[in-house]
Amino acid sequence: MKEKRAGIVGVPPLSVIRTLHEERFNIFDLDEPQVRVSLDLTSRYLPRVYCAILRTVVLNAMHLKLDVVYIDVGPGKCDCALHVATILEDILDCPVIQTRNTDTTGFGTPVCRARMKLVDKFLAITRSVQSPLPHDDIPACTPTAGFWGYRHGISPSSSSFPTPPMSMAGPAAWKTRPRPT
Repeated sequence: MKEKRAGIVGVPPLSVIRTLHEERFNIFDLDEPQVRVSLDLTSRYLPRVYCAILRTVVLNAMHLKLDVVYIDVGPGKCDCALHVATILEDILDCPVIQTRNTDTTGFGTPVCRARMKLVDKFLAITRSVQSPLPHDDIPACTPTAGFWGYRHGISPSSSSFPTPPMSMAGPAAWKTRPRPT
């Protein structure tokens, strides 16, 4: 039996991930480098000064021989993902399905709040995107630094989201700084 291969971009809704698992798809996170070829091969479709993550998506999709691609074009992904979705629809021979993830299902303590080495934390977060199961329970830790910033036009929906001081508005809001004690 032929291996079924699905590419995902961003975080598709949990129902999509569950279906892919039930149908035994091998899931490829197209946001992450999956192939070892030059990123410049995407310049036919996207400018070289375009987002490197989305250029990586196109590069992976060009080389992975996928059966289907699910691309989140909702509030969890930047507006340019919609443009990339149309490019993928034009260049691929498989269905490209646009999703809008508005899931609110809790999965325990968010990995981003757990005390872990940075690389381990990054890998745990990216692996969890491909699984319909909650991650292992990880105790939360007290934050020692703050990181503010969100996509233009999208306001944090949680009242616990810290608001940066007015002096940190704009690009400086993307920098970390010690948390006041």
